[in-house]
Amino acid sequence: MTTLVLAILKLIARAIYACFKVFPTQKKVVLISRLSGQSSIDFRTLSDYLNHHYPNHTVVTLNHHMSSKVRHAFQVLLEMYHLATAQACVAESYVIAVSLFRHKPSLTIVQMWHALGALKRFGHLAIGRPEGSSAAIAKAMHMHENYDYVLTGGPASVETFARAFRVPTSAVKPIGLPRVDYLLSDNASDNARRHLGDLWTEISTRPVIVFAPTFRKGRKPVFDPLLANFCFDTHHLLIACHQRDAHHLPKIPQGAFMAPPGRVVEFLPIAVGLITDYSASAFDAAALGIPTYFWVHDISTYSARRGLTLDYTPGNLGGSVVSEDPQVIVDAVRNRTFDVAAWEEFASRYVAVRDGSCTEKLVELLELSP
Repeated sequence: MTTLVLAILKLIARAIYACFKVFPTQKKVVLISRLSGQSSIDFRTLSDYLNHHYPNHTVVTLNHHMSSKVRHAFQVLLEMYHLATAQACVAESYVIAVSLFRHKPSLTIVQMWHALGALKRFGHLAIGRPEGSSAAIAKAMHMHENYDYVLTGGPASVETFARAFRVPTSAVKPIGLPRVDYLLSDNASDNARRHLGDLWTEISTRPVIVFAPTFRKGRKPVFDPLLANFCFDTHHLLIACHQRDAHHLPKIPQGAFMAPPGRVVEFLPIAVGLITDYSASAFDAAALGIPTYFWVHDISTYSARRGLTLDYTPGNLGGSVVSEDPQVIVDAVRNRTFDVAAWEEFASRYVAVRDGSCTEKLVELLELSP
């Protein structure tokens, strides 16, 4: 798409949005995501809270996973209408309609990024890198603009999130995400077992380790070295792939099971440990106090292509075992090699609110009218 064509399309879209803004503001909260066609735990938890405590408000959830450019154009129009007529918007990813337009002053916009913290670069921190956006596209599409608030899990992530979204540190609120309230609730484990359905009877015979490799743009995830070395004689392995890696699922040995892609957070409550690489699911595990092991078989390549925000020196990530060697990781799992005190100290800095009030604190930011 040429610069001229893009400029014309932006002018047309802004004219349409100006017309939408003529409509009166409603008692409405709009939740928008481009991650999936289904609502995340964060959206479901937030929606339930709003429906219960603000029954006079309408909650509109728009999960617009881009499947085609034509369809996405109509989805953007729908987002524009709801943004123009809502009191508040909560997004959990970059949303064109949120960043591109000048909104009513009465609209409060919260970026509830789909992670409690960051192990890898994202947003503006990843611009110009092979796995990030180009500077030209980011500028043309006004990437990550118009946020009143940005959420993160704890004070240790405030500076990183401020730089990633180019907002003042005062706009970054370390109040956690609704998922923390859910993960620490009494029914999280029961729901995980129910979602696994018929698999659970077999899985429950041994302790469960969740393996959650992060998404790698343009590259397949690696499974075989870990599967070849894993301690299937003592543990089951539940593989929870990123939703964009669903077409790269491995052939799995006996004792390994596949979770539905993109839903790793839901299954952590039934796990005794997490193996990951650069996935922010590590912060979800920290919220639960679940031991986490970092298998970083491609750390040099990944660091060059994407970039890391935390120091992966062994022992630095909350005392967790960090290694490129799958056998080292598996031995640590088998021998329960883990520094509980160091992991709790890590959690206190990156997931500070664990008293069930994350959703309430988020809704307070929206300043909804009675």
